[in-house]
Amino acid sequence: LRLETHQRIGGLRDQATHSKNEKTRLISSRAFDGIWAQAIESGQRELEQRHFEQAEAYFDLMRQVTDRPWPALLLAETHATAGRKKQAIRDLQEAVKRGLKDAEVLQSDPRLQGLKDDPEFQKIVTNLKGK
Repeated sequence: LRLETHQRIGGLRDQATHSKNEKTRLISSRAFDGIWAQAIESGQRELEQRHFEQAEAYFDLMRQVTDRPWPALLLAETHATAGRKKQAIRDLQEAVKRGLKDAEVLQSDPRLQGLKDDPEFQKIVTNLKGK
């Protein structure tokens, strides 16, 4: 089911980006953006309820179908809250590779406060401040 969902959402994204028909591009773009928002919001609700596996599933799916940094950041929040610090750091590194530029986002995020003494977290923040 996850693979089929990934393929269908990815197909929709591809239509939104590459369709030669402008109407198809617009409709596909609106549909993709709606699915994106719904999945992110659903993942955030699951995270708030401390349903880490469900939150991770939503955020990971959105990470796979786009190159935006936010799903990786939300995965970092999920993993940090669940106590999986090493995975959270890897997620933050991925978020930066995907375009996250604001160190303040990381420093002010309450879900990431448990990482602030980690040398790798500090390195990420320092590198972002240097850009």
